[in-house]
Amino acid sequence: MPRIISTMVEAYIFRQAEAGTEYLLLKRNPHYHMGGTWEGVRGHIDKGETAYQAAFREIMVDTGVIPLRLFSADNVQTFYEVGLDAIQMVSVFAAQATGSPAVRLSIEHVESRWLAFETAYESLAWPGQRTSLQHIHENIARPGAPFAHLYEIQIGG
Repeated sequence: MPRIISTMVEAYIFRQAEAGTEYLLLKRNPHYHMGGTWEGVRGHIDKGETAYQAAFREIMVDTGVIPLRLFSADNVQTFYEVGLDAIQMVSVFAAQATGSPAVRLSIEHVESRWLAFETAYESLAWPGQRTSLQHIHENIARPGAPFAHLYEIQIGG
């Protein structure tokens, strides 16, 4: 019987651009698991870390972007992980970047793109990713989202 685990986080970085809200997607290295697919930031939670601390760290490690604000997306992606025979529950976060930050890719990714919501949505392979991005867009990232502040996590001193 598969066990239930929660050892991963996922985060979608957004910014406000002249054309509207844009999302940073990363293309997986073809030599890695799920190579060639587009995704947000994804990574494992280290021992002693909270999920939001892991999301903040993974954002910086995978992109070099230092988030201005971090939000709980109030969403958990669930999928079956064959290699572990486990049901993985992934906490999802959103992070706001400002301006046009330089993106520094980790070895896991070969390309990055800032995309409008519709293009980003269509670029994601998995239904759970699209659900997360849509929730983030509607409730957190779009200008004037009335309850975005309720999702915010205080990350600074």
